[in-house]
Amino acid sequence: MSDENKKTELLPELWNEDDYISGMYDYLGEVQKNKTVYLVRSRADGTVYVLRVLTVFDECIYRAFKEYPIKGTPTVYEIYRTKLSGEDCLVVIEEYIRGVSLLAFIELKAIDELVLRSIAYQLAVILKELHSLTPPVIHRDVKPDNILVMGDGTLILTDFNIARNKTGVKSRDTLIMGTEGYAAPEQFGFAESDERTDIYGFGATMREILSITGIDYPKMSKIVDKCTAIDPDDRFSNMQELIDMLTGKTNASKLETMLVDDNNIYSEKSGHPVKDPYALPGFRRGVPWHMIVAVLGYFSAVYISLSLKIESIKNEIALNFARVSFFVGFMAIIFFSCDYRGMRSKVKWMQGFSKIGKICATILIDIVLFIVSFVIAELLVLIIGLE
Repeated sequence: MSDENKKTELLPELWNEDDYISGMYDYLGEVQKNKTVYLVRSRADGTVYVLRVLTVFDECIYRAFKEYPIKGTPTVYEIYRTKLSGEDCLVVIEEYIRGVSLLAFIELKAIDELVLRSIAYQLAVILKELHSLTPPVIHRDVKPDNILVMGDGTLILTDFNIARNKTGVKSRDTLIMGTEGYAAPEQFGFAESDERTDIYGFGATMREILSITGIDYPKMSKIVDKCTAIDPDDRFSNMQELIDMLTGKTNASKLETMLVDDNNIYSEKSGHPVKDPYALPGFRRGVPWHMIVAVLGYFSAVYISLSLKIESIKNEIALNFARVSFFVGFMAIIFFSCDYRGMRSKVKWMQGFSKIGKICATILIDIVLFIVSFVIAELLVLIIGLE
């Protein structure tokens, strides 16, 4: 068998049966081992796209997205009908989003309350836009796996395979579809899906984040309970009502962007994304004045530690041990105060505090770290028997 024939056998069925696809796009591979979602490259200009082959679909939704792109969803470039093995299919060529799933994002990161609120706000705004279309588009499969986080922290809602237009005239959904644990009760044939169906998925997604991260945020817990009520009438009636509850008196614009680094590792909240999450505080974002302050701070910590004099310690070796211990204490204080790699987020009892409360708690822990470093220095002197 020739190499060309072997290559043809390895291609998905679509490339062997559809002359248009085989002529316009090169096959690059499957997306997450999904046999109906592929990465392709345009032979015309080399652009990489996502190609979806749908056997269950609402063509009107994808055509609406193509004509009226929705911020926070992949751009749809091309749609057409074809047949595979005699079955009617819809082929969708859409934007390739270089991001990580929200599920992977929260499992890899030590996110805090502010990042959680940003995720919730962005997702709510995307759903509000979908529900504002005429007729409203109901996603029906809102879950962490279908939400991507881009390098700048922007959320993208994907996978509209089972989405449908709300008609308001059906007594229940024709097709029973959805993901267990995230699908609202009405998706199992009890009523027609509407905006409150996605509100249920929103609540289930937030519940998953709270469960994985362990964030103690009572307000979000109450929102989750209302979103995931069994009776749709007990949920928020629309996304705007939910957004109002999320933002409260907080300026909503502060929640619009969640800044993360390019490697999808924990990033603090600031106006500059992290470039190197493993660099020392002050050098992670490459901001000049941050680095200048950091150099001065580290120099001061080294100088103070090296010039430390303790009257009760006469032995120079013991004094050096004490100096090292104090330097380690200084670095611990710097790392904790700067929330390096999400250190503060791991202190669960701090997460429910107000901003002022968190500042006071941070100062208190810094004082404890300083005292601990002093105690360790004294213990080291006693242990090694130096006076």
